[in-house]
Amino acid sequence: MYSHWKLENSSEHLYLQIADIIINDIEKGRLKPNTRLPSQRKLCEIFQVSRNTVIMAIEQLIYMSYVEVVPQSGIFVKNIFDNDANHSPNWDKYFSIGMHRYGNINRIDQLTNSSTNENAINISAAGLGKDFNFLASYISEATSKICAKDLSRINHFNKYGYLPLRKIIAERISMQGKNISADNILIIPSVLQGINLSAMAFLSFASNFIYATPNVINMDSIVHYTGVNMIGIEQDREGIIIDKMKKELSARSTMIYLNSTYHNPTGINMGLERKKALLSTAAKYRIPVMEVDSMRDIWFDKPHDSSLFALDNNDSVIYLGSLLRTLTINLGISWIAAPKNVIEKLSDVKAQHDIYPSVLLQLIVTELMVSGVYDNYLEKVREIMLHKRELSHSLLKKYLKDDAEWDESNSDFYIWLKFKNINTKKLFEVTNDVLFYPGFFFNQSDTTHISICNAACSDAELEEGLIRLKNNISKLK
Repeated sequence: MYSHWKLENSSEHLYLQIADIIINDIEKGRLKPNTRLPSQRKLCEIFQVSRNTVIMAIEQLIYMSYVEVVPQSGIFVKNIFDNDANHSPNWDKYFSIGMHRYGNINRIDQLTNSSTNENAINISAAGLGKDFNFLASYISEATSKICAKDLSRINHFNKYGYLPLRKIIAERISMQGKNISADNILIIPSVLQGINLSAMAFLSFASNFIYATPNVINMDSIVHYTGVNMIGIEQDREGIIIDKMKKELSARSTMIYLNSTYHNPTGINMGLERKKALLSTAAKYRIPVMEVDSMRDIWFDKPHDSSLFALDNNDSVIYLGSLLRTLTINLGISWIAAPKNVIEKLSDVKAQHDIYPSVLLQLIVTELMVSGVYDNYLEKVREIMLHKRELSHSLLKKYLKDDAEWDESNSDFYIWLKFKNINTKKLFEVTNDVLFYPGFFFNQSDTTHISICNAACSDAELEEGLIRLKNNISKLK
């Protein structure tokens, strides 16, 4: 019956080929409604693939509503023609073949739906939590000042963003040692949209998109749908390993994507010499670099080294900054700094897709920065963050030193825990009283890590969350 189930020599993913073969038989009536599919082991034998590939194919079939799981019985073909009166398109099928790709965005839902406990503590939320809420009064004051003005006289808005805001951001970036102007700045609503704009503007189908792995881009990226080749390169304590990256460079169109400050999820800060080596390599191969540096304003013992953008002498870096991680309230203001000709091209793409940040929010951020309120706020943030860093290290040693290890030199904002004898995918499955991002969210083969953000919750919540995590670990021993 299954002799015609054979994979072809195709560039398409194996699991998608398997799903297409089964879908074809369902739609042509070879597989009748309520027919039980062969077991996973049998499907592995038929297609000569791994169990993981078969599982992914089955997940695709379930997602597209062609089959359903009957507990303790197996996978059964659904009756896709069960309602003659229903002539609606199969939107799931259309969505699955559309240009958009989820990446692993469904991991977010997987996290939020993994707990049935209303009192669950999230120790992985990436951002400043309730201990930083004093910002609200500053924003209220700034908003009152703005609303007292005659806003009809403000005419500095164009496709690049509010001119005074672009000027002050350019000034702040110039403090790193590279003199730029407002002409080098484009205001955008979010870093993710900046990544998307850059991908649309400068990459094509089958371009190489090189990034340091593990990476949050695998969880919530919006570049996947462009059809680029996502190539993860291993890191060490200083950042992406240049020699391993060089092996992936070719004549094919390529872009390098990096988090230079507090890499998410590992917390790694790229070293100055590593930055210089990367820029040298990019210059040799004439490859553009996309740098996300949205955490620059939060530092601990000393300010961060200059960014790749500030060190670059070859106009090769697209630099993305944001207030998303430094403010407790998401004001939806980010920016791109790049050579003027690059900003021109990106602004055209931005205009075509009608991507504009709020005028009011641009005014509020300008007021916060020009008045000095933002810098005063940051001083308080750093004081609290220093305390939280020391507390988190102390609590980890108290509760998890026998089960996990971490690099204290790269554990300021994000902490990347590596477990010694615990499968973190199984830990995630048995845990519902504490929420965390497991390693497989960032790299699907990772079953040893979890990510923690020590700013996300209060001191008491962090300790209670680690106690709960320890208790759940004990269930797996």
